[in-house]
Amino acid sequence: MRRRSNLLLVLCLLLFIPSWTHAQISTLANRNLEGLTIAAGALAVDVTRWGGAVVTGGAGVVAAGTPRVTLASNDPAVTALEIMDDWDEVDRAKVNTIAGQVGVQGGSGIATALTQRMVLATDVALPTGANIIGRVGIDQTTPGTTNAVAVITGQNGIAGGTGVDGATVPRVSLATNVALPAGTNVLGALSANQSVNVSQINGVTPLMGNGNTGTGSHRVTNADNDPCQTSGRSKSAVSVALAATGAAEIVALSAGQVIYVCGFTLTISGTTTPGFRFEYGTGTNCATGNTPATGVFGGGTQAAAGLLVSSGGSMMQTSTAGSNALCINPSGTAPSIQGNVTYVRQ
Repeated sequence: MRRRSNLLLVLCLLLFIPSWTHAQISTLANRNLEGLTIAAGALAVDVTRWGGAVVTGGAGVVAAGTPRVTLASNDPAVTALEIMDDWDEVDRAKVNTIAGQVGVQGGSGIATALTQRMVLATDVALPTGANIIGRVGIDQTTPGTTNAVAVITGQNGIAGGTGVDGATVPRVSLATNVALPAGTNVLGALSANQSVNVSQINGVTPLMGNGNTGTGSHRVTNADNDPCQTSGRSKSAVSVALAATGAAEIVALSAGQVIYVCGFTLTISGTTTPGFRFEYGTGTNCATGNTPATGVFGGGTQAAAGLLVSSGGSMMQTSTAGSNALCINPSGTAPSIQGNVTYVRQ
């Protein structure tokens, strides 16, 4: 009977233990209640109520019977929760969408290190729609229609391949800052003195060799850097009759002009080695600034018997300096210089 009473006591204790303190429960340790022994730390209790409410178990929402617990300060979970508590706009859970960067750009603007790189998936087609991004198409049927591209204004397309010029042939020009490429082709290597075979002049085959003139005759003109050969320019002539040594003016000076001797025909005679030369200068008989314009013609023993000297007529033989007169200076003993001189003054 007593054993049964002790069992009832234990059962009562189990019902009220949840409200006991730790010290009260500890007094039961190693107690022998009429043959029932409770070893230290070995009291197994199935707690079905907590604070007067039925204890909730398993997953679910918090209720009155859910026990409140506190994590120990050295529990690793405390450190993890502290890290999560620091997450904000700057920390961003220590997760960076772009490696090494904090955050990404938003809205429109220029590309920077925070701009995300993206590519279109190759297995997904562009969506259909009316917008340009959704319907990329070029209508070349009629210039001016929606999405039409006219390379040449008002023209439908451009000409391709070889052929004649036309409205659809694009106009191009060579850049002035880029030289033609070097090479062996004619376009790329226009070398100096490159040989050219002229097969036509003004659309007509050139005439070659002796013969009459014709449409294939190449028209040429004399160079005008020789005043004596300039076409349309009149020449003047002056008679010469000198019978004494010393310079004698035959063409007077003209301010700012040069006298060009185009030709002369003169006879030389005298007693001993007669001759002459052209000279120029200013003052009476070229006395001031007297300068020889040629060497001496004649001057030998054969000239004493008479010598004819003739030169040119169409090309310049000699000339004076600007604003100078032209003179002839006979030499030898009893010289006689007779004839004429043709010249141009300009």
